[in-house]
Amino acid sequence: MGTTLGKPFVGLFQETEPRIVLFGLPGTGKSSILHKLKTGEVLSTNMPTVGFVYVVDTKDRERMEETKSFLHMVMDEIQGNVPDNVAVLVYANKHEVPGAMTAYEISNELDLASLRQKNWQRNWHVQSSCALSGDGLHEGLDWLLKNAERM
Repeated sequence: MGTTLGKPFVGLFQETEPRIVLFGLPGTGKSSILHKLKTGEVLSTNMPTVGFVYVVDTKDRERMEETKSFLHMVMDEIQGNVPDNVAVLVYANKHEVPGAMTAYEISNELDLASLRQKNWQRNWHVQSSCALSGDGLHEGLDWLLKNAERM
């Protein structure tokens, strides 16, 4: 999750190198996603891409309010520091686990629609995923790349 939130993204978007930020609460599968993407098929694009990726544990209903609060806190923090059209991808990870929340439930629990009420024009998408099998990982990044084209 990180140890400091003061100004977590200051300077991040002043470089010319494309970056994607992957964040989420501890134990949601961030490292598993990165490992699968690094050791699996190579993703390539010839355009710079900037986007945010947030990982949610779909079976952890008890921490959903904390998950929502953290996401909204980070989004409030970056408001005005990055372009408003930078997309947000939410990986609804561990979707294969019995009783896991659906992408629709995650969207509602995170109250993503309210972000637009804050004069926030970012596109967002919730992608069901499984870091262990790779299900949904490439589809999520494909969505992020397509939205980057609109920037």
